[in-house]
Amino acid sequence: MALGSFSVTFNPNPAFRAQLTERELKNRLTQAGLYLRNTYRTLVNIPYPPASKPGEYPHRRTGRLRDGTQVSAVQTQGNEIYVEVVSTVPYTIPLINMKRLHLANALQFCQLGIVSILTGKGVP
Repeated sequence: MALGSFSVTFNPNPAFRAQLTERELKNRLTQAGLYLRNTYRTLVNIPYPPASKPGEYPHRRTGRLRDGTQVSAVQTQGNEIYVEVVSTVPYTIPLINMKRLHLANALQFCQLGIVSILTGKGVP
């Protein structure tokens, strides 16, 4: 797992899973991962100056934090199916230690949208 890595895991009950093809399931999970990544990229795209303060998302200086946030391929493990949204920049952890908001905060922010995508209602 990379620095600042978060997984979106979907463990559907058997009745719901039976209604979907494996392709549809993976497609929904990919959409959920992209939704989280794109939302986070928007949240860290506030121009610098001024510098961000504790409790805010980091402001954009070079764009590396924004551009270094990626979505991995969908993976399965037993009944679970998941996708990882990863921040690949080495200063992710120091930003978290400086009390800046990060991917976990964006995940909370996106929770209802992710549920909407996974249940087939689409991107909000």
